[in-house]
Amino acid sequence: RVKQLYNGDDQSRSSDLSDAFFHGFTDLIDVGINEHIARQLLQSTRAQVQASGLAQDRDAIRSTLHQLVEDLLPVTGGIRLAEGKTRRVALVGPTGVGKTTTIAKLAANFRLRERRRVGLVTVDTYRVAAVEQLRTYADIIDLPMEVVSTPREMREAIARLSDLDLVLVDTAGRSPRDQIKIQELKSLLNEARADEVHLVQSCTA
Repeated sequence: RVKQLYNGDDQSRSSDLSDAFFHGFTDLIDVGINEHIARQLLQSTRAQVQASGLAQDRDAIRSTLHQLVEDLLPVTGGIRLAEGKTRRVALVGPTGVGKTTTIAKLAANFRLRERRRVGLVTVDTYRVAAVEQLRTYADIIDLPMEVVSTPREMREAIARLSDLDLVLVDTAGRSPRDQIKIQELKSLLNEARADEVHLVQSCTA
């Protein structure tokens, strides 16, 4: 089945399907990359390694493929703070992808390395452990933290933290198919008046 996906409509490709390219293709399919995009990536990879005389070098194929995938992912740069203005940044995404841990790392970086005044807001009241995890981080690096569950509480929390340089908002994991929960989250983020909302995903999603 995977070989059929790789070949597409061109059965003549079977004759030059090396193990190295085949494994590269299956790696892409296994992590959920669209088969058409996977074939395009392999074709670009093949052109590059053949030009370098490395068409049978599995490490070269893997390295080239990884670079091509990386080139498809735009990087916008870091969070930029402005003097005299509070920057509000929210992280959203499904459960278990590392939103809370990422919030903690961002907070530590801005508080300890850049000496900025940072506050935390969490709306993940569905998971007590997540709230306590973030509270522990906040206590360790001496940050104010607010726990909210309604739009009004969010508005009040943002007002209390308005004298800071950066407010990081941690949210509960949401399935894109759960429209009710998505609307609840949207209402909360509207009150947060976030300057930036970043989607956090697993690298293999």
